[in-house]
Order: sequence, then C-alpha cells, then structure tokens
Amino acid sequence: MSTHAFEDWSVHRGAPAEVAIAVDFANTVDQRDFGRFTPQEFLVTAGDLADWLRDRGFAVDACSEKDFARALALRSAIREIAASHQPGVPVRGDGSKLSAALDFPLRPSLDESGAIRLRVVEDGVRGALADIASAIVIAEAGGSWRRVKMCSAPDCRIVFYDGAKARNSRWCATAGCGNRMKTRTYRARRRADGA
Repeated sequence: MSTHAFEDWSVHRGAPAEVAIAVDFANTVDQRDFGRFTPQEFLVTAGDLADWLRDRGFAVDACSEKDFARALALRSAIREIAASHQPGVPVRGDGSKLSAALDFPLRPSLDESGAIRLRVVEDGVRGALADIASAIVIAEAGGSWRRVKMCSAPDCRIVFYDGAKARNSRWCATAGCGNRMKTRTYRARRRADGA
C-alpha cells in the first residue's frame, strides 16, 4: 500500500493525539486535484485497511469486507462532519447514517489516574475503528473536535486540524490553498472589472 504525505501539508498543526488519528484516517482518500496532485484512494481493499491500521500500532490480523465497508462509512462520516465545521456549511449526510457510522461498542471505565475513559470492547479491525470513534468522542468532550475541518478549497478537501487561536482557519495551509484561492478570486474580479 502506498503511503500518503499529508504530514507536510499542515494537517496536524498542534492536534491532540486523539484528533490526529481521526484526521489521518479521514485523509486516506486524497481529493486534491490541482498542480501535481490527482485524486487518490489509499484504501482500495480490505488488506489496505488492515495494513494502514497495523502501521499505526493497532493489533489487526485481517479485515473482512463487512469491516472494510464499515471503515469507509466511518471515514465518510468523519469527512462530512469535518466539512460541516466550516462556518455556514451544514452536515450534508443523513443524521442516522452518520450516527450508525460512529456506532461502535465502547464502555466507560476508570483509568489508573481515576479519569473516566472509553474502553474499546472488541479486538481486531472493529476494535481499531472503535478506538478511532472513541477518540472523536473524547475530542468532542474536550472541545478540540470542532477544530477538525475540511479545507474550503473545492479542489483540495483535505481534513485538517485548525490550530489557529481564533479557530477561523478555512484552508489546510494558508500559504498553499489559501494563497491559491485568494489569487483565483483576485483574478476573477480583475476579469469581471475588465469586461
């Protein structure tokens, strides 16, 4: 399986660990379609998912087609929710579908320090996906999940962590997509003024 290089595209700027894994998972599909980038799917088969999970330290032997479909539904839900975190963008997916994609067996328990945590009930692929879902719940409770956004550039759509103090980032990288989009707007305005 090929690995993607989103790490150099500002996706994890200061993201807590529980957010970084969900962002990384969301970006296993690359929809960038500009410059040297062409859209690419990194999870083509169930084996690709098993490899991706193992590469991130999850104890996974094999992945069934059912679990693979469940993983893709979870990824789609994460991406839809991330898109909705931009101002003025509603959640596009069906609420019950999104809830179903996040429905994994988790149990609250106390850790060694006495803090309440969500414990994954299953092993394997379902357990790894449950771990990603629990990370989202923890991030939501801690207030960091709303910082997970999808780049506003329609030819990018990378999911990133908004590390800005004001929580108002629109693009995955201001120097990249932000600059491209501002330049396009400027050129379109000049063309309209000249017409």
